[in-house]
Amino acid sequence: MMFLRFTCPSALCVLVFACAVPSTQAVTNLSVVTWNTRKALADTGSSAFHAAGRILRYLAADIYALQETPPSSSSISNLVRFRDSYLTNYYVVRSGNNDNYNRQAVISRYPIRDFRDAVVNTWTNSGDVVTDYTNKFTRELFYAEIDIPGADPVRVYTVHLKATTSDTEDLLLAHLRREAEARQVVWHLDGRWSNGPAQQIVLCGDMNTDIKIPAHGMAVHVLTNCAVALRLTEAPVNPLTLSDGTYSNGMLRFDYQLPSPRLTDVARSVFRTDVGTPPPGLNPADSVIASDHLPVWYRYTLPAPHVTARERIIITEANLWCNNNSNEYIELYNAGTVPCDLRDWLITDLDSSTVIATTTAVVYPGHFVLIQVGSPAASGTSSAGTGVLRLYVPALSFTGTDDQLALLNTNNIYVDCVLWNNNDASLAAGEVSDFNTLCEYMWRAGAITNVAQYNTTTVRQSGSQSTFGQSLYRLPAYDVYPDSDTTNDWLVTSGTQGTPGDHNPGFVPEPVLSVVAFLLVPAVRRTGIAR
Repeated sequence: MMFLRFTCPSALCVLVFACAVPSTQAVTNLSVVTWNTRKALADTGSSAFHAAGRILRYLAADIYALQETPPSSSSISNLVRFRDSYLTNYYVVRSGNNDNYNRQAVISRYPIRDFRDAVVNTWTNSGDVVTDYTNKFTRELFYAEIDIPGADPVRVYTVHLKATTSDTEDLLLAHLRREAEARQVVWHLDGRWSNGPAQQIVLCGDMNTDIKIPAHGMAVHVLTNCAVALRLTEAPVNPLTLSDGTYSNGMLRFDYQLPSPRLTDVARSVFRTDVGTPPPGLNPADSVIASDHLPVWYRYTLPAPHVTARERIIITEANLWCNNNSNEYIELYNAGTVPCDLRDWLITDLDSSTVIATTTAVVYPGHFVLIQVGSPAASGTSSAGTGVLRLYVPALSFTGTDDQLALLNTNNIYVDCVLWNNNDASLAAGEVSDFNTLCEYMWRAGAITNVAQYNTTTVRQSGSQSTFGQSLYRLPAYDVYPDSDTTNDWLVTSGTQGTPGDHNPGFVPEPVLSVVAFLLVPAVRRTGIAR
């Protein structure tokens, strides 16, 4: 996770520069692709699988909203392999397969903090259901909250509205059902977001509606007539054909991105490889092989973020390699702007889980949590005063050679995680070896089968620290703890005990700068460009 801290003292003399500049570069532009992949991911050995991978890798978007990904639970490995092969280090979440036919997925360069099937199966207003439709929303409205560094979260929705079919009776009702589903989407969006500050929302998906064809119905117009003000902006076109068609290689426009007003689209395109000369790394037939739809790419500019309270708990240290496990600990840090109650939060290695607090356990911004072995009854209730909240659990059941540590909130949504793998090497007491060569450690939000499950993979990091008794810690970058979910975020302490309850080596508090001092700070620092 990346957290930008702004320090604004309340009382400063005229010579003091009031607000320190954050040291992490903020994201100001965001690219999004929506694409119905027509089950290209169903077979990892198929030409469609690799054609789709080449296309998405070339588009290099920050966020992908995909429809018609494989439906079965076992095929989650296909999505993992797709991510690992073509979109390394991206996050992946997947919908709940409510129609038993296909699922939707969101793949993001930036951390996914929350996700869910927002609308499934039954209507909230049954009186709006078309005859014989059994009150059923065909698939689901799938939601993912994307945490954008230095910006407000982007709320991504993806939907796959009722398809037009060849069945005569069904064909007569299909457009009405799509409109009914669109109204259900609007009810959700208005109920969830219209009573608060304006949000960065983009609704993506295969609407099975071409707004130029009256027989397809008014589903898209329904979606753009809502309180959160989703907009139908300038139609994207393929630059060679100048067609806005996205279905069956450019015949009908079924695929849309509908942004809210806080997202300004500055560029957009329908991408295909089967006209003109494809860019390097792509084959002319990739578009035809991968899907009967074409991907729709948008670039948005992001406005200045709202000043909003944000919860942000991260793992900053793990000491799980001690001779005596009573000395082991896990350290958390509140890098957010509001206090957080950790009651009923969990730590897990994916095999078993432990509740870290059964009563109130509040950690304040800038304070630490130490989770250690002991009697839970001795746990503290607040970090106030000492700056450290001490929580005790019966055991820390993690394997030193090959395991992962994940932190889950009360909704069973992962908050943070670190993974290590010593290649099954035996680490005897006192053994000295090359820890970083043996050990792989990092976290990528894995492909999700539902809101309670996730999966991890590793990336190797080389180095030269010794193993036994060392502590794995998150590297600070000046006054923040970046979370790019790569091995670059983590190292091993040179001491055996680490820094429990204190900042890790390299953390330097942001200074309060005078006007004179500010003028002496290099421009790269003052402008917030990442060092």
